[in-house]
Amino acid sequence: MKSYFFSIFFLLVLLGGFGNQAMAAGCTPGPDGYCPLTALPVITNDAGKVNINTFIPGVVKLAIGIAGALAVLRIIMGGITYMTSDAFDKKSDAKDTIRNALIGLLLAMSAYIILYTINPKLVQFDFSIAGLKIGAPIGTDLGATTCPDGTPIPNGDLTQCASNIPSPGSPGTSGCTDCILLPGIVPHKDVAAGGCASPGPCVVNKDLGARLVKLAAALEGKVSWQVTEMYPPKGNHQASCHNPGPNAGRCVDAALTDGWSSDLIVSKFLKAIKENIGPNFQYEVPCVGTANICTNPVALARKAHLAQLMGSGFKIVINTGATGEHAHINL
Repeated sequence: MKSYFFSIFFLLVLLGGFGNQAMAAGCTPGPDGYCPLTALPVITNDAGKVNINTFIPGVVKLAIGIAGALAVLRIIMGGITYMTSDAFDKKSDAKDTIRNALIGLLLAMSAYIILYTINPKLVQFDFSIAGLKIGAPIGTDLGATTCPDGTPIPNGDLTQCASNIPSPGSPGTSGCTDCILLPGIVPHKDVAAGGCASPGPCVVNKDLGARLVKLAAALEGKVSWQVTEMYPPKGNHQASCHNPGPNAGRCVDAALTDGWSSDLIVSKFLKAIKENIGPNFQYEVPCVGTANICTNPVALARKAHLAQLMGSGFKIVINTGATGEHAHINL
């Protein structure tokens, strides 16, 4: 009983020290967070503020840290009891104390380690909710109320701003009469980054551009992605929407930018595409092979799991000509 009382007392002293340190530093509330009565390590920022996105994961990490400190404390107390006692039952109790402390520490750490090993995103918490900011015209999102040049947004459609209309005769618009420059709020590669053939500019069909704006709004703060290929094409494509003609600019390639994303992140990405652009797209999984024949078990398993996760209405394909995983989106 005394050992438990000492552990609790040690914990209170530890937290009290953190609280006094935070109170001495002071905190001024602001729109990006609030000031807790007692700041805790790894939770509050340098200004003493906290928000829900830092509080929840901070509590988890702090709990694991406290569990480790208490486990070490219990092991030390068990060792002292074992060395200073001559009674057999006391030594047995000391062994139980040390063993239980190690088991408790293992349980506290194993859950976090297992989840992090499977996918680091499983131990990340994102409570941000993207949406229209007050005063934003419908369809523009991100709080935009005027075009980049300061003029009102025509008909509430950001894609109609003059800054998004290519200059007459621009090489990138050759063969694409209804193309526009993609608004800057849509993450995308430019000519220098390989977003389209040089000299550009990179353009998309105006209707597709408007839908991509909505997609960017839906994914803001949730998924890291970008449009990776637009018009004019960097090479010959099987899809006519990538090439000059009546369908020019009516499709783009888009990919996640955080590497080999988890299937759950991919499914969130694809569902947002379907809801904001339409069902005419497919997600392509690359594989080294010929004539779209793939024998790589990793790529095949990836395709099968995504198809199972997404269900009907989503097309997951193996593309031996693709250089990376991406969604081919078209009107």
